[in-house]
Order: sequence, then C-alpha cells, then structure tokens
Amino acid sequence: MVKLAAKCILAGDPAVGKTALAQIFRSDGAHFQKNYTLTTGVDLVVKTVPVSDTGDSVELFIFDSAGKEMFSEMLDKLGAPWRPHSKAHLPLPPPGPSLGSALGPAHAAARGFSGSPSHPHRIQLAVPSKWESPNVLCLVYDVTNEQSFTNCSKWLEKARSQIPDTSLPGVLVGNKTDLAGRRAVDSARAQAWALGQGLECFETSVKEMENYEAPFYCLAKRFHHLYWEKVEVFQALL
Repeated sequence: MVKLAAKCILAGDPAVGKTALAQIFRSDGAHFQKNYTLTTGVDLVVKTVPVSDTGDSVELFIFDSAGKEMFSEMLDKLGAPWRPHSKAHLPLPPPGPSLGSALGPAHAAARGFSGSPSHPHRIQLAVPSKWESPNVLCLVYDVTNEQSFTNCSKWLEKARSQIPDTSLPGVLVGNKTDLAGRRAVDSARAQAWALGQGLECFETSVKEMENYEAPFYCLAKRFHHLYWEKVEVFQALL
C-alpha cells in the first residue's frame, strides 16, 4: 500500500464556490457555508482520498486561495518567506533519497501547517506565502458567470507557469448547476475547452451536494497514475 501526498491548488474567481467546495468535500457533505464570506488568506484543507482498484491513497493538501487579485499576487511572490502560524508537523513517509529525488515535490514532508481545535483538518496560512510547485490543479468557475469561465484560461496559464516543462494534472469544475435558469456557460463548451487543455471536466452543485467529490477523486487518480509512471521510468534507469 502506497500513501502519496499531493498539493492541490483551488483556483478561480472570487465567489465561484471554491471554499464551499473544499469544505463540503472535507466534511463529506456535512458542512455547507450558507453565507458567503470572502477568504482573506489561504485556507488549507487536508483529506486522504483512496484510489479505486488499488490499496493506495493520496493525501490531498488543498490550498484554497483568497480570490483573483490576491492569489495572483501570491504566485508572483514565490520568493517571499513562508510565515506559518506555528510549526505543527504532519509527517509523511519519504520514499527514500534516490526515488524522492526522481519524483520531485510529491513526497515532500508537510511542515509548518497549523490547525484549530474546531477544524483540525482546516489550516489557515498567513499571506504572502511561499508557494512551492503544485502537484494538481482544480479550476472552478460559476456556470452562471461567463467571465469566471473566461478567466479560467488565465488561472491555468498562471499555475502552469510555476512548473514549466512539468505535467500538471487538473480538472475544470463548473459550480452552481442548481441555478439552471441563470446558466451562462454551456456544458459542451466547457467540456470542449477542458479537453483542449488536457483537463477533466465536471459540473457540480455544492449547495445541493451534487457531484462534489468527483473532481478530487479524479485528481487523486491522475496524480497516482503519474506517480507510477515516474516510478517505472526510475526503475528502468537502475
């Protein structure tokens, strides 16, 4: 059984439902934030996702950004020192020196994350933070907001620029499908764009708790597949 760790960036315009999506996923549908509150820093949600048809799992460290302007600013300040609230340590099993070097940041130990008694798996980081290379990306837009969909291309470009020449598995998630009468982005259009970008496409209604798990399970599976591809390449070099 292999337990992997992956850093997942939740990206998208403000008010598209990123925080609600992360929180409802973390709580298995038990928590939905009815009143919108703008995220002012970076929330970190941690959850272990089993990979289907294997005994393996992926621990997702889901970074929920504060919104377009602040998130872009943080990505532009990668050189700024990381200032966590505390030095709580969450150890992750290292794969060994040689294999770890070949696999990159996927197995880096999680350090400097602080939680709270009421939300032990929800961590808030101070900003600006030092953002290391992401392993997977979750792009979220509002199906009733054309601009939020259009801006996904900018978010994707920004995220991929952090790890040039490296594959970044990702998903595109259209939220708020419960507002069918106000839909502005057609499903087929979103799917076509996602396919062209190498992303898996999903639609969800966090409010109605529909399909909110699928994007994260997909990311875990794609990351797991990428990991074993790299293991095979590494072993072939021995």
